[in-house]
Amino acid sequence: MGLWEGEKDVWFDLYSRVGHVLVLGTTRVGKTRFLELQVTQDIRRGDTVIVFDPKGDAALLKRMYAEAKRAGRLDRFNVFHLGFPELSARYNGIGDFSRVTEIATRITNQLPQEGEGANFAQFVWGFGAVGNSMFSDLTSLAGRIYKDVQSGGTPIPKCSVHADEFNELIGDEFVPLLNKAGGAGYQVTVYTQTWSDIEARIGNKAKAGQISGNLNSVFMLRVKNPETAEILTKQLGKVWINTLTPVTGANDNNNPEDFDEFSSKNEDRINRQEVDLLTTADLTSLPKGQAYAYVEGRLYKLRLPLPDPADEEAMPESLAHMVRELEHRYEAHRYEGGEFKSEGGSAPAVAGEEHGVTMEGKGCGW
Repeated sequence: MGLWEGEKDVWFDLYSRVGHVLVLGTTRVGKTRFLELQVTQDIRRGDTVIVFDPKGDAALLKRMYAEAKRAGRLDRFNVFHLGFPELSARYNGIGDFSRVTEIATRITNQLPQEGEGANFAQFVWGFGAVGNSMFSDLTSLAGRIYKDVQSGGTPIPKCSVHADEFNELIGDEFVPLLNKAGGAGYQVTVYTQTWSDIEARIGNKAKAGQISGNLNSVFMLRVKNPETAEILTKQLGKVWINTLTPVTGANDNNNPEDFDEFSSKNEDRINRQEVDLLTTADLTSLPKGQAYAYVEGRLYKLRLPLPDPADEEAMPESLAHMVRELEHRYEAHRYEGGEFKSEGGSAPAVAGEEHGVTMEGKGCGW
């Protein structure tokens, strides 16, 4: 990473993925597009790929379908979405377990810890957030896989788990998944905007620290708050740099008997100073689509390639319908209350409605 080396392709050892990965970045800087790049490679490599996407990104769904088709793996492509029960795959959150006690634990973990009569009602409607139950299933399966492989069973392909908007999914079930899953060939990558979102969701700083300790590689796009930036900067040391200071001077001589009428000098002074390898300002001012990566003790500066948009024309009509609905809901969510929730968009089109801009005012001047 420097000024004169130029750009070159960066490759990461797949072994580093088993140590799990944290991806941080504020909204609209390229986190989900980075997820697309990771998922594309995982699908083509032959991994079992599981993607959690609470916000329902239509472009990501199209990408996963397109890559599964290119890799000849459409027979194993499944979509689970509570908003489209007629199209969704089915999932039983308590249908697979190693011990009977797991059933009670999975149910009670979703219940609020206060209140009385509202507890079960909130549980019924809130259980749409099935991420925690799926994490429990994955943890239970990881234990069985590990025991089978250790006893001489046939190794199975790697399982690449991607959790976008991780703060919306995380619960107590996720901690044992990170602790135990590596031995079963799981490699988990989580994506979120700020680390404070994780702490707020867990409600326990010590547990949040436990999760952070199990995410060995960090990819950081532009972030907004210093606390999130320090997750990376505090892992890095200081470095010595040389600064060059040019010094120029001139003196004249008023002595009429001295033929040296003036003298001058030029010198370069080299000073050494210790500075942070990376500062908070470096991370809060990153351009869109660029990131720093800290992998296996090495720091990289990255410019992420953008994949070509996936085409939905080749999708079956059922999935194409889901994609269109997701896009419409996303635009409607951004345009609530007559204004956009994020920059760079336009209002969703409504049939039979004209859109325009009227500017009124008065004043004087030139």
